[in-house]
Amino acid sequence: MDVFLVLIIMLNGLHIILAGSVFRYAQAIESLPGVLLAIIAAHISLTFMISMLTIGNSMTQGIYTFTLNDPKIHRSASGFKDGGKTQDLYLHVLFPSSNEQDKTRFNGNPNKTYQEAAQQWSGPQTQQDLKQFHDQVCTWESTTFDSNMRSRIFGRNGDYHNGGLYQLFKQRNDLLNQYDGAKVPDGVQTQLDNILTQIDSDVQKLSSGSDRLAWYNDAFVKQGSWDQQMDDAWTKYGQDIPEAKKNNLSNDGQGGEAMLRANIHKLLAGTPPNEGDLIRYSCQHDATGEDFQLVPDDLDFTNLFKNIQDLTDGLPMVVKVLSLMLLAQMIVRLFFINLYIVTAPIGIACWALPGRVGQPVTRLWLQGFLSTVLVQFIMVVALIVIQVLLGNVLAFVGGNPNNPIGGLDDGTLKDIMRVACLWFIIRIPSLFGSAPMSTMAAAGEMMGQAVGTTVASQAARAQMIAQAVTSFIGLAIAR
Repeated sequence: MDVFLVLIIMLNGLHIILAGSVFRYAQAIESLPGVLLAIIAAHISLTFMISMLTIGNSMTQGIYTFTLNDPKIHRSASGFKDGGKTQDLYLHVLFPSSNEQDKTRFNGNPNKTYQEAAQQWSGPQTQQDLKQFHDQVCTWESTTFDSNMRSRIFGRNGDYHNGGLYQLFKQRNDLLNQYDGAKVPDGVQTQLDNILTQIDSDVQKLSSGSDRLAWYNDAFVKQGSWDQQMDDAWTKYGQDIPEAKKNNLSNDGQGGEAMLRANIHKLLAGTPPNEGDLIRYSCQHDATGEDFQLVPDDLDFTNLFKNIQDLTDGLPMVVKVLSLMLLAQMIVRLFFINLYIVTAPIGIACWALPGRVGQPVTRLWLQGFLSTVLVQFIMVVALIVIQVLLGNVLAFVGGNPNNPIGGLDDGTLKDIMRVACLWFIIRIPSLFGSAPMSTMAAAGEMMGQAVGTTVASQAARAQMIAQAVTSFIGLAIAR
């Protein structure tokens, strides 16, 4: 590189000397600042490259994050299967609060899809509810924060020492001490006393969100739960506790524990729309649905028998080939970025060659580098456009939702949409018209040809094996 810069300086020196004797070279002095600027730019080319890559990545991440967080940008439902019928679906969750006065904090729009809400606030009923959302496109309608059940379980104003959960175990422990305290061993009594301390800890975990179900699991679900410990102690040592008091605070009657269990069930899995923590979504069935996946998880194309199985249903095989073409384009793009980083000093320094003979080289380098960096941003924007328009396009090509064109089923429509979307994304680089983008497009096509050749050879091999087996069987029968 240093030799190249020295050569440029020498050539421009000769250019300036000639300017003194030949009038037509007089502009050489005027071009000297441009020469110096080009030399400086060549030395800081790595900083320039890093800056452009950072800008490109920031733009890509920014548009992606903006799209995720803006509720106005979402896929419109096609309503394909049931004619656009809208239904309300409820997701049971558990919001991280023991205080019923937090109602205003959680009752607004959470700005989360049902998958995100289920992941953040999952309760015992949440996973069961998720099954009804399969292949649905949903928008938020309302949120219910059950303050009534919270006040019964955790007390009013967040004073859980006066709530049903704390009071149940405290009263049962007090009754055992009052009537049979002398019979209870010190170790057992210590375990029972620790239940109240553990309730304090678990309610704090609920409010912090670190473990929202710790109180429920510790009280009634896990092996050796608080309820089981208390039942065992009452059964073994509590013979003197009056039956009326036992029935009032145990499962034997409709007393404290039975009522507490009923209230907990209403909070965690209550009946919509008023009981329990609920998020209501307005949903339409969609052939692509929220679980539509553009690129399949398995892109292997070297398995002979698996490919033969895929060939019986052609569209999935086409989707796999297009996905591999897209992957090849991504790899070639990385190669080009590294190539332009290596050649950056020379590409920029060519601007300083005398007579502007090197400026076309610099323009080609700059055009190729910028297109290679920014194509990622354009492809992400194209993916966002696909996501937003997917439902409308599906409704258009599907015709009447109850009588789709050609009688296509949901699976076939999904595969057709994948083929169209992947082909659209693959053709994005060709819009730039630069040499690197043409190479990327050609690399994708070569990947498709490689897959096709591999599958064809595997099919031919399978045919040869089948013919050999048939011939062997024929010879064996003839003998």
